[in-house]
Amino acid sequence: MKRKSTVKKLKALLLLVLLFSVVVVGLYLAGIDVKIVPQSVKNGLDAITGEVSRVVGTSEGSKKLVDVYEKYVAGLGGADTGVEITQDMVSGMEIPSYVKGHQVVAHNGFTLSYNEDYEQPDWVAYELTVEELNTNNTSRTEDFREDPAIVTQSAHLDDYRNSGYDRGHLCPSADRTSSVAKNSETFLLSNMSPQLHRFNAGLWLKAEGAVRDAARDFGKVYVVTGPVFSDDMKTIGPCNVAVPGSFYKVILGAKNGEVYAIGLICPQEYQNGNLKPYLCSVNDVEKMTGLDFFPSLDDAIEEKVESAYSASAWPKVFNL
Repeated sequence: MKRKSTVKKLKALLLLVLLFSVVVVGLYLAGIDVKIVPQSVKNGLDAITGEVSRVVGTSEGSKKLVDVYEKYVAGLGGADTGVEITQDMVSGMEIPSYVKGHQVVAHNGFTLSYNEDYEQPDWVAYELTVEELNTNNTSRTEDFREDPAIVTQSAHLDDYRNSGYDRGHLCPSADRTSSVAKNSETFLLSNMSPQLHRFNAGLWLKAEGAVRDAARDFGKVYVVTGPVFSDDMKTIGPCNVAVPGSFYKVILGAKNGEVYAIGLICPQEYQNGNLKPYLCSVNDVEKMTGLDFFPSLDDAIEEKVESAYSASAWPKVFNL
């Protein structure tokens, strides 16, 4: 009896392996790159041994994301190494800590964590360089569409139609003009949140321009941006896309051997069209969102740059 039980277990195991192989091969043939990466990320996650997360995206983007998360888990980033963060920061610095249970998608021009409950991202993260801004090879592609990489399906075009809200970019189209492909990615609905037109074309547009000014000043900045969720949000469309009351940006840069970070929390119903009233520390944004930004920074540097900010270290537009 014991031998038969063992044989049955082996057959069941082989069947599971076979089914898993079929799924992976099917996704590969469909053009979807699948990676398995640990969820236990330094400074941002509970240590959940053995947990894994599927990352779906482009080969280039997925490899970068897998490398970043594996470095965190292995303790290669942060205080364990004593590595100083300088002008030449490591690739992937922009990736926040993992939000448990949420799909992470690595596109070529940005990475996002998708919140299925609210049908929009928790965060969109990307690196912005002066070289990218100076390489103007395309105009806006305007090809708004669903994101096929979201396994639970992203918001639909019908969700925004006649809703009274713009499809507000998180990674702006103007930050990805080096190629048609990268610009087109910014029009995926997984990179959108519902925004009032006055906000999208006003305060938020100014904040996007300020980030570009910062990239020109620093040479390179790391940007994370997204909505601030709350319990009392209204929804739009058949998919019940939540309408956030505020949006955030956090920016990290280095120059002259010093590291600087700053945050912005911008309310949709804003009174002042300048950015200065909405400046804050990165820690302030973390408290409002529950997210952990720039977790691969050395712990001492992270505490220093995230607990306070110096507006004078940033371009003039931040101080107006």
